[in-house]
Amino acid sequence: MPNSIKYLLFTLLGLVLIIGIISIPYLKRTIFEDMPIKTSIEEFEKMAYNGDVERVRIDRSIVEITLTDEALQKQPYQKLFEDKQEAKAHYFFTITRPESFQDAFFNSLQANLPPKKRIKYDIGQDADVSEVIWNWGGILIIILIGLLLIVPIYLLIFKLIKRI
Repeated sequence: MPNSIKYLLFTLLGLVLIIGIISIPYLKRTIFEDMPIKTSIEEFEKMAYNGDVERVRIDRSIVEITLTDEALQKQPYQKLFEDKQEAKAHYFFTITRPESFQDAFFNSLQANLPPKKRIKYDIGQDADVSEVIWNWGGILIIILIGLLLIVPIYLLIFKLIKRI
């Protein structure tokens, strides 16, 4: 096999390994730990009548549910969210249209709840620049570190291949 092909293979393998190793903790934290649990609109209604819901966020076709601190101390939430006390949302479910959900279901649910159990809500907007940087900053840093590490590894592998 020609040296240039060996060099290319080693470079690509090194790049994949470095980025993969560096990104594992970031991906674990962002993808797996902070994900809300899928639920149904019926379960949401039960949670709301029990006074377990603090806030909902309606964003396009997703409704994110954040539980109250008191609800997080109750079963079954306590076991499910013992490591996610500071999560943005604990549950989510999908809807067809935000307007129809808010007008037909959510407003009537709010009207039937006692004032102390009323749920705060906001309608999500497209992400602003700071949110994009916050969400994608880790990946950008991983790519930059990967590129900065590739150059010395590239030079090292090139010297090793020349000796072979």
